[in-house]
Amino acid sequence: MNFSTRCFWAVTSLLVALPASSAPAQINVFVDWGGFELRLGEAASAAGVASFSAAEVTTIKTNVFNDITSHYSGFSLNFTETNPGGDYETIVFGLTGTGYGLADSIDFRNQLKTGTGRVFTANFDDFIESADPRSVQIAELSTSLAGTASHELGHNLGLQHLDPYGIASFTATNSNGGYITGTAQNSHVMATGFTGLNEAQRETFRTFSDLSGVKLHMADGVSPNPISLTSEQAGSHSSAGTAQHLGLTTVAFASEYDEAEVLTGYYRGSDFYSVDLEAGDKILIEVLSSIIYDDDFDSYLRFYDTDGTTVLYENDDLEVNSTGVNNGGSYSMDAMLWNLPVKNAGRYFIEVDAFSSSDSGNYDLVVAVERLRAIPEPSAMLLLSGLAIGLGLRRRR
Repeated sequence: MNFSTRCFWAVTSLLVALPASSAPAQINVFVDWGGFELRLGEAASAAGVASFSAAEVTTIKTNVFNDITSHYSGFSLNFTETNPGGDYETIVFGLTGTGYGLADSIDFRNQLKTGTGRVFTANFDDFIESADPRSVQIAELSTSLAGTASHELGHNLGLQHLDPYGIASFTATNSNGGYITGTAQNSHVMATGFTGLNEAQRETFRTFSDLSGVKLHMADGVSPNPISLTSEQAGSHSSAGTAQHLGLTTVAFASEYDEAEVLTGYYRGSDFYSVDLEAGDKILIEVLSSIIYDDDFDSYLRFYDTDGTTVLYENDDLEVNSTGVNNGGSYSMDAMLWNLPVKNAGRYFIEVDAFSSSDSGNYDLVVAVERLRAIPEPSAMLLLSGLAIGLGLRRRR
């Protein structure tokens, strides 16, 4: 939605006061600096620059900590540099390994809540240019370290390398539900080497994509306004006529996706789901099976028109490359349809199927919808703004 539309809904929200729901307990994230100074010295040595002073190390730590907390601003995460005890997520900077970082797993929906994200600080000599002023070295190194830290934490909260392509402003351009992004995905935290992320982009502060934001809302305990998990119905829903209906939840995040749903099911045969859409909407659909479950299966997705029989889009294996999605570049046997355009209002149907009729296994289904909202006339905007200001003045008295 554009700026004017956002203003309209922001003003409208001032006019209707809803009772606040109780926020879930925060999840603690322990930022472990043990061994950091040693690894930082190794990076400086490899880069051919002087070791960082104690004051400079403190500055880098502060920069990194502030960037991480900024990445996750608005979510229910409590970042602490002191071991909080109990269950907590960890970001550790003092270990060694290959590459820039490593997470325990893709913990979709954050079921474990005890993951460790490792940042291999000694390998960050790439981001310390000997010809740069010291202030630039510190700034670029700090941003790079923080980006990797938030990236690995993101995996442990359920995010994938495909998520930065989930930008609602793009629209599917083929029957496989794919599109070309160019390099747009690389401005987001979950981008990585095979998405085309380069050194300069790692040295630039990145944000979470629309899809990453939606999935963080699905992660248990991470959002103050969570999207609750829906279970597959017990009764058969193997046709459009018996489809389980998905009631979408509003996404309370700075996302272009307005509503979303997450469902957990078990595939024994074709499963149908229905969703109500408006003309101009776009819908993203993802099946997660092979990426997160041991008893996985090779999923197949179909999106049907309102008649329940006409297939509009379908996908077998998910594809991701450095310029787009479902246009080449194998990612997984999970199926995904990206930002399908909706021409007419009505009830549409999603089928979760398998490549082989003998397949079975667990899966999660993610649905995210960008709603087309009408833009109010300027006179209406002025009226609403005036009402909001008036209410504000009245409350101050």
